[in-house]
Amino acid sequence: RPGGAVYSVLSQHLLDALFQPVLGDVLYRRYLALPGLRPGFMLSRVLLAADRHRAPGGWADVDQVVPALRESLRRTWVTLVNRLGPGRADWRWAGLHGLSFRAFDGAEPASASARVHGVGGDASTLANSASVPGGYAVASASTYRLAVALAATDRVLSALVPGQSEHPRHPHFGDGAERWLGGRMNLLLTSRLNVEEESQAPLRLEPPPW
Repeated sequence: RPGGAVYSVLSQHLLDALFQPVLGDVLYRRYLALPGLRPGFMLSRVLLAADRHRAPGGWADVDQVVPALRESLRRTWVTLVNRLGPGRADWRWAGLHGLSFRAFDGAEPASASARVHGVGGDASTLANSASVPGGYAVASASTYRLAVALAATDRVLSALVPGQSEHPRHPHFGDGAERWLGGRMNLLLTSRLNVEEESQAPLRLEPPPW
């Protein structure tokens, strides 16, 4: 459905139109980088205030909000057509909201986990995937998911991306990406007997000899 893409692109253009001319580019970028920023909440308050009071002055000045909204709608259509295609069926949020995985050391392994994947969600959804300030690409996401039935704690489901290891040349570096992206979880063994029976290779950490 195109709703998520349209809403996100319109919100970004409207935020730019309302705040950037007043704050200036440097201060506006600092504002976007603030932790806990909720642009959708700010925009809804401004639009509701402009519609309710219809008075001049302030952020909700109706003579400024209406032209900004009209121009933002036009720019939203242009952005979606240029980036996703002319058909509304092509306007998928995942087409703009891309996510990729990297190792801690910055290496880029030649595996499926290194590709850019289109995902849904945002900073306020259960499938958390917050966008970069002022853009659409994924900046952070809930990379570990756990589901536990309290009545049967031995039946635990989990999903971890990109994989069990952060070493780019490890065989399990990126083997969790496809299942995580597809919303499929693995059975997490909790009993010692099952863990030892199903283990493929032990990893032993020992202090150095000196």
